Amino acid sequence: MLTTISEKCAAFILQDDNREDAFAVCAYGIELALYTIFSTCGLLLIGWVFNRLVDAIIIIFFYYSNQTVGGGFHASSHLRCFSMMSVGLLVCISILSVPFRVAIHITSLLLSLIALWIYPVELHPNKKYLVKNLPKLKRKSKLISLLLCLLALFLVLQYNQNSVANAASLGMLVSAISRVCGHLSYCKRESA
Repeated sequence: MLTTISEKCAAFILQDDNREDAFAVCAYGIELALYTIFSTCGLLLIGWVFNRLVDAIIIIFFYYSNQTVGGGFHASSHLRCFSMMSVGLLVCISILSVPFRVAIHITSLLLSLIALWIYPVELHPNKKYLVKNLPKLKRKSKLISLLLCLLALFLVLQYNQNSVANAASLGMLVSAISRVCGHLSYCKRESA
């Protein structure tokens, strides 16, 4: 459905341009933008339904920020991607009210940062053209991961025993899990 809508929008935008590559790029960009908007609204709706909208925003912020600069696991379809993100968010929401000690948050953040540092960039197979920029992308990803980890640490120290601290820690943790799973799935795909 998104593909059809995206292709119609691209055809409207590029009605005077007959280049096939321009059409494909435009349709892909529109599809990605629409999917991002719809999936984000869906995730926010989940947060709202469970009366955890602010916590959901925090988790989504950390996850999207890390995923944008370093990639991670990519499902084979939009529906699978949204399903996996929804399940991940629901798991996070279900443990938000557990009062974790600061030491657990710090350990979680440290492990998340280590994973994001070891695997700073996991390129989607469709983005192999970015390999030439990999050193620059890795530096950027490590810097962003470090800054996000420091922000999460600040929130943990500022809002200890609060769902905000849990949301920040969980946002970093799901980012690290996605990155490691992405690495493992790409390695498995390349060895097959």
